[in-house]
Amino acid sequence: MTCDGLNRNFAVVEYFPYYSSTFDIKLNKPLESQHYGFELVRQAISNNATILLMRGKKLWRQAVPELVHYQKSGNYITPHSSRNVILSEKNLGKENFTKIVEALKT
Repeated sequence: MTCDGLNRNFAVVEYFPYYSSTFDIKLNKPLESQHYGFELVRQAISNNATILLMRGKKLWRQAVPELVHYQKSGNYITPHSSRNVILSEKNLGKENFTKIVEALKT
């Protein structure tokens, strides 16, 4: 797999991509720039892509309600600990870790 292949098959979409030591959402509605990320996730769902939701499960489900039903697809993965950003067998479980590794290889 080349880096070019990784760019075509892998994306990172953050709910609110700005660093904060204590994230306390005080927005009445999402920013215009967030709508693009929400649409990318909807497209991933329609393509039956593997989605790894690391943080902000409640916020993501509010913004993209399709995620609620998508979790039954088998392609929706959440870590055991959302505070741990490590992608490992321990944090994802063996089956989900293998699925993520395979998704990155394709």
